Amino acid sequence: MNQGAENLQEPVKPDTSESRIGFGFFSLLIGQTVSMIGSQFGGMALSILILEKTGSATAMSLNVILSMLPMLLLGPAAGVFLDRVNRKRVLVISDLAQGVLTLGVGWLIHTGRFTIYHAYAWSIVISLIRVLYDPGTMAIIPALVPSRELQRANALQALSRNAAMVVAPALAGIAIAAFGPWFALATNAASFWFAAVCISIARTRYEERLVKSGRPKFSEIKEGFEFFRRSQLAFTLLMITIVVNACSQPAGIALQVHVLQTFKGDSAVLGLARSMWAGASILASFIIASWGKRLRVGQMLLLGIAGSGLSFILVALLPWLGAIPLAYAVGGLMSPALQVPMQTLYQDITPVDVRGRVFALRVSLSQVLSPLSFAVSGVLLDALGSRVVFAGLGVVLLAASIAVKALGRLEDV
Repeated sequence: MNQGAENLQEPVKPDTSESRIGFGFFSLLIGQTVSMIGSQFGGMALSILILEKTGSATAMSLNVILSMLPMLLLGPAAGVFLDRVNRKRVLVISDLAQGVLTLGVGWLIHTGRFTIYHAYAWSIVISLIRVLYDPGTMAIIPALVPSRELQRANALQALSRNAAMVVAPALAGIAIAAFGPWFALATNAASFWFAAVCISIARTRYEERLVKSGRPKFSEIKEGFEFFRRSQLAFTLLMITIVVNACSQPAGIALQVHVLQTFKGDSAVLGLARSMWAGASILASFIIASWGKRLRVGQMLLLGIAGSGLSFILVALLPWLGAIPLAYAVGGLMSPALQVPMQTLYQDITPVDVRGRVFALRVSLSQVLSPLSFAVSGVLLDALGSRVVFAGLGVVLLAASIAVKALGRLEDV
């Protein structure tokens, strides 16, 4: 499948003397956890500024859509580049660059020269960097941990991500109120630089490092598509991700409408729902990290799809505002059951020399319906209300779980 795999460097022999997750992975994990907390600071500050300057939810939605476009348009080509370079170096340079750009926006805010167009530009440029950074993170994990520990490593990564989601919003709100948005952006920049240091000291150990020479060829993009065409499991996982993203991503906007408009609640209930979602995800991630080897990956995926759909239906049907956070927490429990086995399977079945292209394609193609789903959900929320939208999203996910089960695509994993 991979015709361009010449010019191999000397293979790095697997370290069979160790069976545990090592320092390299935990260094990466610590850096990215701090970076995720910092990103919550920056993201919240910019959202508040956009809303203050425009008073428009449409302007906020446009910012989200603009941040998706680079991955949708450039993801496949970025994978070709990612397979030619040192992936750890890409992550370090990306974090350094994100820090500089974010600090620049913070300076514009501090000096009073910030406009909404600076926010849009920042979102686009940061997303251009993430085109390489996100698949690069997926590709480097198998080089940091032994293959038998991939599922536990991915569960720990999900746990840290959700822990950041619990802690960061409250800290960000306090920091913005006390010191202003510019301080939140400066904190975000510092978190990127801290992550760059942590990644730079992580040592890869468990795979051969493959570097290609010569200019990238457009035909190499085809190898990523060929992998999905030839691997029935990879194609099934991609289809699942597309459907799940199209349903779950607009749910954030739907939740705001459901709590604030349908129930006439306040931001405290909205924050509680999000915190309970993240807390439930931490619990599920811990369970998978501790006992994941006893769980069938295919069964976890089916449970995650169906459970997420059920949580949306519960949100739609429950008549009490106080019960909404509990229903939303069900979705939080299901999130790691989707994310962890999905990422583990990809890392396990993808050859090392095409991981850049495959993972970049996965991230890119998995978002293909998201801009449309955001637009459609916004129209339906205005026309039919949040209950109908949540119920519709839940039914689609339940139908997807039934279809996957009926096709038997996950029975052997």
